[in-house]
Amino acid sequence: MDIKSQSSKKTLLLLAASACILFVMTACGIATALGSGSPLWLTRPETDANAPSSASIPPAATITNLRGWVEVKSPAGLWATAQPDQQVNVGQHIRTGSLSSAVLSFRDGSQATLQANAELVIDSLEAPERGGPRKIILTQLSGEISHEVAHSTSTNSKYLVNTPMGTVEAKGTIFTVAIISKGSAYYSVTEGMIAVTGMQETVLVNAGEVSSSSPGQPPLEPGLNVSGQGIVTQIGDFWIIAGQEFTVTEATLITGSPRIGDWVKVMGRIREDGTNVADWIALLHSSPANRFSITGRVETRSETQWTVQGQEIVIDPLAAISEGISVGTMVRVEGIVLEGGVLQAEKIILINEERLRFDFIGVVQKISSEHWSISGTTILIDKASIIEENLTAGDIVHVEGHILENGDWLAESISAAPDEESGFHISGTLESLNPWKVAGLSFETREWTVIENNLEAGDQVRVVGRIDEQGLWIADLIERLEDETTRLVLIGTVISMDPWLVSGIPLSITPETVIGGEIKVGMLVKVEIMFADDGTWRVVRIDPLGVVGWFPGCLDIVAKVVSINGSEIQLENWPVLTLGEGVEIEGEITPNSVVRFRICFGDDMVIRIVYIIVIDPGDVDPPAPVENGNKVTVCHKPDKKGGHTLSIGSPALQAHLGHGDYLGPCH
Repeated sequence: MDIKSQSSKKTLLLLAASACILFVMTACGIATALGSGSPLWLTRPETDANAPSSASIPPAATITNLRGWVEVKSPAGLWATAQPDQQVNVGQHIRTGSLSSAVLSFRDGSQATLQANAELVIDSLEAPERGGPRKIILTQLSGEISHEVAHSTSTNSKYLVNTPMGTVEAKGTIFTVAIISKGSAYYSVTEGMIAVTGMQETVLVNAGEVSSSSPGQPPLEPGLNVSGQGIVTQIGDFWIIAGQEFTVTEATLITGSPRIGDWVKVMGRIREDGTNVADWIALLHSSPANRFSITGRVETRSETQWTVQGQEIVIDPLAAISEGISVGTMVRVEGIVLEGGVLQAEKIILINEERLRFDFIGVVQKISSEHWSISGTTILIDKASIIEENLTAGDIVHVEGHILENGDWLAESISAAPDEESGFHISGTLESLNPWKVAGLSFETREWTVIENNLEAGDQVRVVGRIDEQGLWIADLIERLEDETTRLVLIGTVISMDPWLVSGIPLSITPETVIGGEIKVGMLVKVEIMFADDGTWRVVRIDPLGVVGWFPGCLDIVAKVVSINGSEIQLENWPVLTLGEGVEIEGEITPNSVVRFRICFGDDMVIRIVYIIVIDPGDVDPPAPVENGNKVTVCHKPDKKGGHTLSIGSPALQAHLGHGDYLGPCH
């Protein structure tokens, strides 16, 4: 962590903070131009009356590294799609769409990198390749733009960024300006120093510092920058990200709806009292834990709940469901494991040549009668392709289709999608691992990417991920595509191994269960489960994923009480837990009562109960089995809306009890 400060007090704060920060901190982060803006904004950016006209100046800036949807506006006011290495000049606008980015390179070596949904105007452009004063004046209208200003020996050189709130001036500096919400702006400096001016007040922001302002206010005094990436383990007025606590205020911008367990980037500052305050928290990757997929036949379906291969699935109102699914068809369900082991579907896919299928959300770049270009991928169109009307270049769309034998991608449907969505799902042949390439698509991995062991070129794989804000395809999960037999795959955190408990779901391990490596409590694992004819589960194998290990956090769990003895409580399918001091208990805990409890895990992997709420007092004496020939009556899945009464074969009784069912009819 390389952060400089002009103040010894700030240096001490920085040293204290860096000693406890668990994730990689950067001195950069987001820099936002602050200031107020009426006087500066109304007078428009600074110009030189004696400067030559734009027509007499040779092109001095080039657009490179195009991703997604990028446009250029001419001085005449016409927008056109940007071309690779296109040269631009004074008076022209450059803007990026969602899931897009571009780099504006100047002849003196300076450059400005536009992130998604950013726009700037070139107001003055004198940037000679060798010697002479530089004069680059830009107006940033929206979004986040990182600036890298080349060193100049001329004292008259100028690099100026105007915003609706004020101005930023720099020399030989690396900094970022972001207009993040409601006209607020945020500046961060990686190297050198910038002068931020607004409301006729100027502050100097040094390397490792940030400043910000809101409309009608001068820029704030700079503070030490704290930024990085990590896992969210607490949400509320105080967030904990990668083990560090951040205060969240009304001014904090939160994008992507991150939840506990998700991987986020955070940008903020260190206050005078040493505490951290977050200016921006953005979702980078949804948690791989507590996720599942089920492949099987649809048995029942309604608007809110389906049954697939004997498993009840709650349907998310926003779930993506393939057309043509009916009772009896084979599907693949993907989703998350909710509190108490409830399975909630986010996507239901009709099994139909899934090995050669694709499904993603991206930005439209080009449209023709035979081909569309979407987020850098060429998509074929034929007469059978169903395309929503009025789609244009720059729109965010959802594309589904299949991959032909020659490797071309053929669209079955293209429809509008929300801007904030950007996921993809591809099944095909793994062509290479370095770089990663599947079915002709190149993509990248990150620290959080879950990659199945021992993958080789030629394997049939499934890749799940998202297109990031810069237009890069980032994989969240790469797994071998097995035969589409009926099964359930769970990715979760190991809470206990005696008995086995993964993400709140108890597992019945048999001698035939394959343990694919050394597993410890706190590890992220992949569990493969096969279904027996009577609906019970058989755990086939458990493999450690390893990329995400133990991290401090909390879980809310629903379970049945087996016994309670003083400060020790035995919950069904859990190891004995100790009720420490300060545990909040609501209701009377008795054997057979059903409780909701919160457990938290420390860095030492010790489990601590925070509170227990009795949600069903249960029966003190369990009912005797109700025999019906060779059948036994049980209450199946009692934690889900009261459960439902089933008659099962006697041999399946122990498996049902192990999953939380109880003897007798539901009550």
